Amino acid sequence: MDQSTPVRRKRKPDNIETENPHKVSIQCGQQIYIRSNHHGWETAVLKDVRSATSSHGNKVFVAETMSGEELVCGQEDVLHCSSVPLSSSECLSDLAPLNEATVLHCLWERFKLDCIYTKAGSTVVAVNPFKDIPDLYSLNTVEAYCTRHSNQQESRAPHIYEIAKEAHSSLQQDSLPRGQCIIVSGESGAGKTVSAKHLLRYLTVVANPLTDLHQDRKLSECTGKGKAIERRILDSNPILEAFGNAVTPRNNNSSRFGKFIQLQIQRSGHVQGAVIQTYLLEKTRVVHQGSGDCNFHIFYQLCGASCSAPDTEQPGWVCQLKALLQGHSFNIVPRKEGVTERKSLQTTLEAMSDIGLSDHLQQSVLKVITAILFLCNVDFTAEDEDFSHLSSQSATCEATVQCCQLLGVSADTLEQVLLHRSIESGGSKRRSVFVKPVSIADARSRRDCLAMLLYSRLFDWLVDFLNQQIKSEGHSSMIGLLDIYGFETFDINSLEQLCINYANEKLQQHYVRHFLGDLQTEYEAERIPWQHIDYDDNQVCLDVLEGRAGVFGVLNEEVYLSRKSNPRSLGERVLDINSNTAIKRPKTFSTHPGFVIQHYAENVRYDLEQITTKNKDNIPMELVRLLQQSSNSFLSHLFEEFHTVEMSGRKRKTVLTKFKVSLDGLLSTLKSCDVHYIRCIKPNRDSQPGHVEPAFVLQQLKANGILETVEICRRGYSTRLPYWEFLQRYGLLIGEEERRTDGSGGKGEDVSDPVEILLQKQQSATPRRSTTPQRVLRRRTGLSSLDHTRKCCAVVLSRVLGPEFVKNGGVQDQFGKNKIFLLQQQFETLEAARNDLRARYALILQKTWCRYRQRKRRQAVRVIWEAWKMYTQRRCLAQQHAAARCIQRGVQGWLAKCRLRDAVKAIKTRTTVSGSSWLTESPGQGGKRKLCPNPPDGQLLFSSTHLGESVSSKENQNPKRDLPSIWESLSENSGIDDGAKSVGYELTEPPSKRLKLTCSTYNNLHDIHIGDGVITRRKIPVGGIRFHTRESVLKNAHVVHKRELERGITDCLMDDLD
Repeated sequence: MDQSTPVRRKRKPDNIETENPHKVSIQCGQQIYIRSNHHGWETAVLKDVRSATSSHGNKVFVAETMSGEELVCGQEDVLHCSSVPLSSSECLSDLAPLNEATVLHCLWERFKLDCIYTKAGSTVVAVNPFKDIPDLYSLNTVEAYCTRHSNQQESRAPHIYEIAKEAHSSLQQDSLPRGQCIIVSGESGAGKTVSAKHLLRYLTVVANPLTDLHQDRKLSECTGKGKAIERRILDSNPILEAFGNAVTPRNNNSSRFGKFIQLQIQRSGHVQGAVIQTYLLEKTRVVHQGSGDCNFHIFYQLCGASCSAPDTEQPGWVCQLKALLQGHSFNIVPRKEGVTERKSLQTTLEAMSDIGLSDHLQQSVLKVITAILFLCNVDFTAEDEDFSHLSSQSATCEATVQCCQLLGVSADTLEQVLLHRSIESGGSKRRSVFVKPVSIADARSRRDCLAMLLYSRLFDWLVDFLNQQIKSEGHSSMIGLLDIYGFETFDINSLEQLCINYANEKLQQHYVRHFLGDLQTEYEAERIPWQHIDYDDNQVCLDVLEGRAGVFGVLNEEVYLSRKSNPRSLGERVLDINSNTAIKRPKTFSTHPGFVIQHYAENVRYDLEQITTKNKDNIPMELVRLLQQSSNSFLSHLFEEFHTVEMSGRKRKTVLTKFKVSLDGLLSTLKSCDVHYIRCIKPNRDSQPGHVEPAFVLQQLKANGILETVEICRRGYSTRLPYWEFLQRYGLLIGEEERRTDGSGGKGEDVSDPVEILLQKQQSATPRRSTTPQRVLRRRTGLSSLDHTRKCCAVVLSRVLGPEFVKNGGVQDQFGKNKIFLLQQQFETLEAARNDLRARYALILQKTWCRYRQRKRRQAVRVIWEAWKMYTQRRCLAQQHAAARCIQRGVQGWLAKCRLRDAVKAIKTRTTVSGSSWLTESPGQGGKRKLCPNPPDGQLLFSSTHLGESVSSKENQNPKRDLPSIWESLSENSGIDDGAKSVGYELTEPPSKRLKLTCSTYNNLHDIHIGDGVITRRKIPVGGIRFHTRESVLKNAHVVHKRELERGITDCLMDDLD
């Protein structure tokens, strides 16, 4: 099998070689790296090469450093120097030559240019600058990295945003996405907390539901409900920093607890919520601070606020707390020169308000903090060896009073609980309780236990409250962000440092196993040509710590024995574990017994004083009952469901046991996720900006395994996929290439490779719609299922990468037994081809959908247009009919008025008597008489004398029946048939019109007024009558039915004239 393929040479040019200190070929005058105690590796110029005369090896090298110092060293202390500027190398795997000296100087040169991020394969190395770099984490930088495509990866410098983008993109690329996790590791003060904070900000901004990065909008323009989710998650940071971070000798903002934030992601890739898990809060820091240590930030914020000038914008309860704390000094708030509060109390309160804490809850939280301050000022005086009482000093008395008022307990009860302990004996049926006074040491221990209990319970309540505000019930995947305390060592190291360093050992083991060990084992198991790279495995240290007969077992056994602990005998038992070199005896004598553990970073000495007491974590029940019975509602609710059960023997859970269980749960979560690493480096021990200690940095590079990581990433493959998954993801590229090239090769050449010939044979033997089982078809072609999948994968790679990939042995080097291994460049090419093809398919689907939608839209428009046309036609026809009716009524009225005018005129100008010649009988009317329209001149219709007699006679008989009587007399004497046939009208005319025509004959009557068809005894007004009326609210109030219009005035008056 050929192991030196052209593809491998593209990844590893001839001038790039891994440094071998035993084969150094250099010449005089050439720049080299020389080992130095202070600078790690120092740049020098080779002056001379001599033969070995001592223990320097085969040759002796004489070199002159840049400072003019001449050094003589052996062959193993000389390494090649790079001929290109190291500051331009953004990836450590591109260095030529690759050795620890070039890696160190590359980071050093880039650090001087404020380029703090460098890639080491798939890992990002971050060097803490201890200062703010402009525009490094600005919103424009976030937008630049999140909108960058895969073919633009070289256009931007390495950044932690690149790791976050890769994690977020992995969730959207996979059909069944696995959880993603980003581990930020490094020593204390290496910048893990800041990196985790900016990673969280990037993910919450990019995964905002209203952030559409594919549009032309800026991120600053994205506002709405998505901002509320982002704001709530980000506001948890200042709260957790205030209550969980503190100043240490190595870091001014050290996390004193472990934090694992799980961002809950929807299928669309948007953040739906988050969950925060915490690990091992260092609660002993509340009551005890070592040399150079400080308490948690919240204590300094509260005390600093009391010393500041009063702020009128702050709530009244804040001013009251300031006044209460002013003028007091507290034992648990030591001051460190040159260190000030990182953030003010106002910033923490604003974050609490944004997260949903009301003013009442904020006041209750700060009251508990204030009570802890006064509680730790309470001191005791010993009366004898086993009895003590409260100190009579004024400071203790005042602190006791203030503490009791804040806690809502009485001073007598607090004194009783602190100075006496209860001892229970007997069974469940008969139980006896004895009260015994305690010594001054036990009284102080109980006071400290109460303070730690208050603070730890308050911290847990805050974390639970934050989770209630930001968590979501349903989500499809998650992105985890692990920010855990870094490896640390102090002058005095106790149980807290042992747990912290143990956690870092577990994470280092996870990194070593996952990246360095499992990766190489996988290459060997898949029969990929590979030369094994040695690396430092810390499994030996973990066996010493957590083994069955390890350090944890001995310390837990000391707790199970329930006896007074002897540190010296405990130290001897721990040192008896020494089955290897991972545990050692301290070199220097100390009055406090201890032991030394050889960790992956450095050796750490642990002190055994108080380590058993801390491991017990014993909380007296009297303290819990005291707080449960408090008159402070918040405090009683805080401990309402809190209970502690003191179990004996091996049933008791120690601090080490609880921490190990929680850490195992964390590691099991990490194993089920795709892990991304960010390795933080601390440039100097004093946390000074712009200063680098090369030897200190080199120690961290070796401890973190960065050198081995670079070498493995350089020689290995960044992507590995099972054959079926590769074919499922990239199999669509085959059909596209065949349609594009008509069956020819990917570069326009004929298909001559055996793999492609077998593929054509398989395709020709397989009908497109065959009912034959595929197993039978494959048996006919001589291909197994796995072989068939391999051939298809080879065709995909040959079509995308070119036929040279198969011809030059790429299949032999990168095709394993069950997986295919790809270089980063090959993976990017495949992804680009797949994205282009999917974009074309998406464009086709989009066009089809647009065409379908346009066709449906046209159909809908046509239906709507036809319906509207019919509606408008009906409406126009109805309007035409209404207009016709209106015109018809107008014409009919006009014609009626004309006929009435002519008739009245004729009546006024002509009179006739009964039997006159112009009132003739009409044969067409059934023998009835009809009034002629043109009577002879000089003939009147009625005689005035006759009319007057008739009227007067009728009036004397019944004066009230004037109108009917007149009408009857007129009808009888004139021969008019009930007035129905007057001049020019028929019986079908309305009564009102007939009345108007008839009343014109009564003009000569006395005391009768006639006008407009009205006959009345009252005088009709001469002028016009104007009616002032208001328009009715009823819509059709002015409309009168047609039948009502046909009724005449005579019909209305008939009933009233009887």
